[in-house]
Amino acid sequence: MEEIFIINPKAGGDDPEVIASNVRKIYPDAEIVFTTAAGQIPELVSGHGGRRVFVVGGDGTFYEAANGA
Repeated sequence: MEEIFIINPKAGGDDPEVIASNVRKIYPDAEIVFTTAAGQIPELVSGHGGRRVFVVGGDGTFYEAANGA
């Protein structure tokens, strides 16, 4: 099964590139997407039937993912 990681680079204090690098160590074939604007996550989450979707960010990021999927 393929994975997609949606990372909000503005959330939290960690370097998003470090997060992506750590993800690639565990899931080398995962697709990694960085958000660029608020409201973008529902579009990124939908349409990924059969894929595991991981959302990395703060509570606003998770809210968008949960309510837009």
